[in-house]
Amino acid sequence: MDLRIPLVALLGTVISWYSFFSVGILSASSSPFHSLILSALFYFSAFVGRPLGAFLLGRVGDSWGKRFSLSLVFLFLFVGDLLISLRSPLEVISPVLIGLALGGEWGSASVLMAESVENMRGGWTSLVQLSVPIGLILSLTVAISPLSLFVPALISALLIPVTFRLPETRGRIIGAQLSGLRSLIKGIMIKVGESSNFY
Repeated sequence: MDLRIPLVALLGTVISWYSFFSVGILSASSSPFHSLILSALFYFSAFVGRPLGAFLLGRVGDSWGKRFSLSLVFLFLFVGDLLISLRSPLEVISPVLIGLALGGEWGSASVLMAESVENMRGGWTSLVQLSVPIGLILSLTVAISPLSLFVPALISALLIPVTFRLPETRGRIIGAQLSGLRSLIKGIMIKVGESSNFY
């Protein structure tokens, strides 16, 4: 396995979650009068973006490859983080871009990891899940300064050319093809139950 794959998967997921959680922290801390409304609107738009990103960027990954899908993810993160950190009037679209990126990144990174290893597939793909708490802890830095979002923006920009140099993985029979639609839905419902406790 090319070690750039777990590096891109880990870093990409960390900065995706860093950006996602930062949106809520910034919206709650930047305007005392409107913080609840802003937080709800920002988080709602980011959560709407996640399933759309998973669907759209998943389709892009199936059609044009995981590398292209991940490069779009990092482009969305770069623009979203940059707009927020600069406090641009266009920052209202940032949560949607970050939500799209997170939805697309998490699935693409997991599939990329699963398709690139022969042994210990569960162990390697767990790196993607491990990055969620890392991103959450790092997102606390935006409470000190919104300019800290320049860091994930810069990392996103640097990961775009790295992603294009990754080897294209060969598809494996996984998910619905292996176990059927019923098992896939069962897995989704288990994940929903686990994630609802977290959120």
